[in-house]
Amino acid sequence: PKECWDGQYQGKPVQEGVYLYLIRYTDRDGNLQTPKRGEIVLYR
Repeated sequence: PKECWDGQYQGKPVQEGVYLYLIRYTDRDGNLQTPKRGEIVLYR
């Protein structure tokens, strides 16, 4: 929560736009959890 994204990828600024994400993960016991989906809107 204390870290933020600076709008760069591999040291270069990315284009403005809407970026979608899908996170699949397992808990500590190895159980597959419900995927998390969302979007990030980048504007400068």
